[in-house]
Amino acid sequence: MHCMGPTQCQSAITHSAPAQRSGGHINPAVTFGLLVANKISLQRAVCYIIAQLLGGLVGVGLVKAVRCARAHVCRVVRAASIVA
Repeated sequence: MHCMGPTQCQSAITHSAPAQRSGGHINPAVTFGLLVANKISLQRAVCYIIAQLLGGLVGVGLVKAVRCARAHVCRVVRAASIVA
């Protein structure tokens, strides 16, 4: 699956093949709103928010790891080209 932007990716994640909503809450603000509207229980909201925040931290860690790896490779390539 190829997504053109965050909105399309979120839409692809939250809708299944027969176009039924999954009920996935990607954003803690949405989860909080559903809690305030009594659409989900407090226990479920807390679990969702913890999972959302941990997912965000993992995502940031992965992006930093990829960027650092690329930066290191770029530095090595630049240093090799300067020496050569």
